Amino acid sequence: MASPRWCFVNGKIVSVQNANINVRNLGLQRGYGVFEFIRMYGGVPFRLAEHLARLKNSARALYLSLPISAQRIERIIGFLLEKNKIGEADIRILVLAKNFDKDAKSFSSDICILLEQPHTYPQSAHTKGIKLITKEHQREFARAKTINYLSAFHDHIRRLRRGALETLYVSNGKALECTTSNFFIFRRNVLITPRRDILLGITRKFVLSLARKYFVIQERNIRLQELRGASEAFIAATNKEIMPVIKIDSLRIGNGKAGVNTKFLITLFEDAVR
Repeated sequence: MASPRWCFVNGKIVSVQNANINVRNLGLQRGYGVFEFIRMYGGVPFRLAEHLARLKNSARALYLSLPISAQRIERIIGFLLEKNKIGEADIRILVLAKNFDKDAKSFSSDICILLEQPHTYPQSAHTKGIKLITKEHQREFARAKTINYLSAFHDHIRRLRRGALETLYVSNGKALECTTSNFFIFRRNVLITPRRDILLGITRKFVLSLARKYFVIQERNIRLQELRGASEAFIAATNKEIMPVIKIDSLRIGNGKAGVNTKFLITLFEDAVR
């Protein structure tokens, strides 16, 4: 698939090559903004209403005013798909603070909506599993999906050198979340995932809805000591779906292979979205 040529910036459809924002934009100067990343299945944006609701909540948390409604965003996405003559793409929505006004009660914002080529990972990440490395870190404004990914990108080289796909953030003796995904463990047939101090992922919510019929669910803190007793672990995210975790740093999870329960959830997920 060719790269999408057209995007939406502040009320106009423009070519990606000519898209621009003001150099005084606070998103550019200070990294102040929020975003959403949405995947499509069968030509339909996955859980679009939930993504747009979270975008609104993230903007509210940062005192950002949304310049257009959720309904209009939905129409623009449809128009961009037609304009770019593609049936399926990844969707990115950026809401960036325009400038600083010490007397304003909220930040006015620029909005950009663009389509991207779907990103896929090797099938082995879903079948054989992946490795995580840990880092002492907790994201600021964790409940808001901000554009601040400084820690995630700074850790990219370390992940590559250690053969890990993701970094698991840990803080005060607890496992929290990964750079771009939520974290889960199984203790036999009990599925455990953090709820506090993390971004509550859309895919996380969907996975829990699938799992509730078959497993006991505990949304609570995961102490680092509990990782040694985990029979299985996995991550879940929009662009990663579900990936078994077989190793965290030097710790082998379970028998070091993708677990039965995780593989069952992967099957449920694939049946639901495809």
